[in-house]
Amino acid sequence: MSYRDFVEQVRTKSGSSDSVHLERAIAATLEALGERLRAPDAEAVARKLPPELARHLQPARERATVLEEAPDAVVSQVCTEAGVRAEEFRAICRVLAETLDEQGRAQLRMQPLSSLFVP
Repeated sequence: MSYRDFVEQVRTKSGSSDSVHLERAIAATLEALGERLRAPDAEAVARKLPPELARHLQPARERATVLEEAPDAVVSQVCTEAGVRAEEFRAICRVLAETLDEQGRAQLRMQPLSSLFVP
């Protein structure tokens, strides 16, 4: 899937019409996910995305453990910090899951946030 196709699918699923805001929401959401996924999982998922998306999913730092956060807490925190609407955040996660092949989805299902990635 191309970057433009990804953005268009998120637009459709979220109901957002502001392209600039939506692209910032996608970047902020992927960055937040990159910070929360185990580094090998974030890197594996990033390799399956277009470069414009993959660069946002890189882990912020190497860490020994995955952050144990409830999905609703992550949604709330990212929405507050990045100005992303909850509908946009969830739509981005759904499109991400739809974009990935089975191996990529498996990487996400192993995470505490797995319930966010239902295609």
